[in-house]
Amino acid sequence: MKQRMQGMVIGFLVSVLFLSGITVWAATGTQNVSITYRDIKLQIDGVPLTPRDANGNVVEPFIYNGTTYLPVRAVGEAFGKAVEWDGNTNTVYVGSKPGGTSFIKAVPPYDVSSSNRVKTESNVTMGGTVYYDALTFNDSGFALHNLNGQYTRISGYLGHVNGTGVGGSMTITFYGDGRILDSYELDAQQLPQHISINVTGVLQL
Repeated sequence: MKQRMQGMVIGFLVSVLFLSGITVWAATGTQNVSITYRDIKLQIDGVPLTPRDANGNVVEPFIYNGTTYLPVRAVGEAFGKAVEWDGNTNTVYVGSKPGGTSFIKAVPPYDVSSSNRVKTESNVTMGGTVYYDALTFNDSGFALHNLNGQYTRISGYLGHVNGTGVGGSMTITFYGDGRILDSYELDAQQLPQHISINVTGVLQL
């Protein structure tokens, strides 16, 4: 990914929909249940996935009452979703959290032109709105991402970070395996714009 821009930020998300608006029955306490392990294997878009917990330990899926249970962190992160546990409210956040707009977790760059100019940020503010899992650029530079042909589309928001005092128009260009996929113009006073890029079969972004 190459661009000519100062004080801008982009956050990626992989276009995957998760179920929302589901009403569930809440209960607390402890129950003894019988679960079944069958060496269940998991594949995401044909790619084998070994589920792991936050510490990197392998977590095996299991069956209970005819339903297969998968580790939410492993599955969420496989789709690029940030997963966070809030022990105070006993809530699992997959992707968005109250108080801001959240992205599916960015595919982190494996190489950048300069760590001083290209950084991953846990959150940034653009146009008065908080965005999570962002990639920021200060001056011209590039970031390389290994998509490994696993994605069909990336989307997110492109804009200036609040308080950077950016002036003039700027351009960011996305390359997939050496060819231009898309290019965007960003004016100094423009609010963050939503972008969506077809990356079907792309190995390197």
